[in-house]
Amino acid sequence: MRRGWNQRGATTIQILVILVGVIFAFMGFAVDLARLYMIRMELQTAANSAALTAAARLIGTEASAGEAAAQARLTVTAENGGEVNRYNFEKTDLT
Repeated sequence: MRRGWNQRGATTIQILVILVGVIFAFMGFAVDLARLYMIRMELQTAANSAALTAAARLIGTEASAGEAAAQARLTVTAENGGEVNRYNFEKTDLT
């Protein structure tokens, strides 16, 4: 009878050792995943900053929004066979 209790205790210890290893593995995975998301957020912030800086430098150049809109209108008109678009995309004053 005594021998059975010792075997049960050894099995319990083995299971606990395995579970501790699994828990540490999950903790390591959680830390890696958190680091991955943090790096992704930093890279997205850097990309947004670069895009805003580039857009600010383009103001007043041929690549600015006004020139881009005019070029888009010309492209659409050319694709329509030279017909004038029925929509007016120019700014209007409502006062």
